Amino acid sequence: MRRGRLRRRRLRRQGRSRCRWRRIRSTGARGSRLRSRARGEKTGAILEAHELKESVWDGLKAHWAAEIKKETGRGKTGQLRTYDEAYVAQLEEERGAIAVEEYARIVVASERGTAPQTLAELGLPDASVLRIQRVWMAKMGKDPELRRLVRSAVELASDD
Repeated sequence: MRRGRLRRRRLRRQGRSRCRWRRIRSTGARGSRLRSRARGEKTGAILEAHELKESVWDGLKAHWAAEIKKETGRGKTGQLRTYDEAYVAQLEEERGAIAVEEYARIVVASERGTAPQTLAELGLPDASVLRIQRVWMAKMGKDPELRRLVRSAVELASDD
């Protein structure tokens, strides 16, 4: 009897967890759209498209920021990574994939302190630089060939 109750509890917890990751991804994608001023859309129009009120959006943003902060305070980055991946995926869906050369320009611009201008040229919001860098660092950690390509592209971009 006790074992069955524990199993149900564990399954419920796992279900909540999967649902939680979907909500983070969804919030990350919306955050990306709301920060992207290159498209010229107004915040109200984007929220309306997602059937959200501004007060609800502000609450979601605050909630997930607090959850991510709490998790990173414990040395974990799962929620932050999920949010960043959703954010960058939404940006790429709207403007096209970020190419290796574009990422190299972003890296060099960050080092030189000219990131806002470079991001504007690439059609990306100012607030996206850290998220893009974290996502690309994870990609490069998994793919040595990509890491080599990025390193070469950064060297070329820094020579310009």
